[in-house]
Amino acid sequence: MTSDRRHTFRGDGWAYVHIAIDDPGRVAPATIPPDEIGARAVRALIAALRYYPCLSVRLNAVLTDNEACYPFRRFAQVCCRLTLRHRRTRPYWPRTNGKAERWVQTALYEWGYAHVYQDADGRAAYLPY
Repeated sequence: MTSDRRHTFRGDGWAYVHIAIDDPGRVAPATIPPDEIGARAVRALIAALRYYPCLSVRLNAVLTDNEACYPFRRFAQVCCRLTLRHRRTRPYWPRTNGKAERWVQTALYEWGYAHVYQDADGRAAYLPY
């Protein structure tokens, strides 16, 4: 949502956000890629792997939803190379993805739709807060 209503573009108002939630600690770094291709999912995974050691968190498994970028062959290869077990959520099964769904709801309420942003870059800059 931006304040400039003169122009509309395909995809206006949409942002792809990759989150990496630490299950016990509930720490959730997020990245906002420009699109939803598989290589971006790999970059988000690498960013999480670089972030979590600062908190003394060691990753041993990755749980993703079933979006097209996660079954991507390269994502699976990276998980295998890093000895990370890759699991996927069952569709419509809140027990496995409830934390992520709650984070998304909170992010939409407190970040995505909480303010009128000038543009997508402004919205992205406000995410860490």
